[in-house]
Amino acid sequence: MNSSERKDDKDESSTFYDTATKVIGVVGAIGAAVSLFSWLTSGSEENGPNEKMMKAPGGNGSIIPRAPFEANPRDYFKNQRQINKK
Repeated sequence: MNSSERKDDKDESSTFYDTATKVIGVVGAIGAAVSLFSWLTSGSEENGPNEKMMKAPGGNGSIIPRAPFEANPRDYFKNQRQINKK
């Protein structure tokens, strides 16, 4: 009788570990899918790699998008003067 009881214990524990392994696998796959989706949708078209950048005038070497500066350089320099006063 002892040997049959031990077989039942082994079957229960192996069933538990099989189920646990499957659950961990499913959770890992779902996590990977969510991470991939998040990574793919995190970029925006506005700040894409095709946007032209430029060295900011008077910005101590910082890089800014070129389009907003070219659209209204007067406001850029006005903001720079306000920042430098502080």
